[in-house]
Amino acid sequence: MKLYIMRHGEAVPFADVDRNRSLSEHGRWQVTEVARQMSGLPLTGILASPYLRAQQTAERMQAGMAAMDIPITRCDQLTPDAPVRSVLGAIPDSGCWLLVSHMPLVSRLTGLLMQDAPDRGVIFSTAMVVGLDMPVVAPGLATQSISYLP
Repeated sequence: MKLYIMRHGEAVPFADVDRNRSLSEHGRWQVTEVARQMSGLPLTGILASPYLRAQQTAERMQAGMAAMDIPITRCDQLTPDAPVRSVLGAIPDSGCWLLVSHMPLVSRLTGLLMQDAPDRGVIFSTAMVVGLDMPVVAPGLATQSISYLP
């Protein structure tokens, strides 16, 4: 099982509500750059937060990786402050997946998967991706294999 965990690209600072914040021009550039670096990876699918900036990030990754046949699945559990253990059930058991979400969830998820310690995860900059290898989706079993930065 391979899981790429990504924080969305930089977002505009304000919107009527947080979930409606869109990617900024810089954020669109960041995501395009990371998609270029990851082009050619054999993704099974993309899981994305329902928030606008994460959906836009997923769509730009799909297009930038020339992977239009790879489905994007909206995953309501992937919100910024979701309980991290509740996210495990949303991650498929096999394949190669890109998960697009937010801080602090992405950090807590890497900590849980790598060390069974959500408070010891990777600190993500915007549009950063961390690749994890694991035999099954379970706390403490993942190892970090790669990271991508814009």
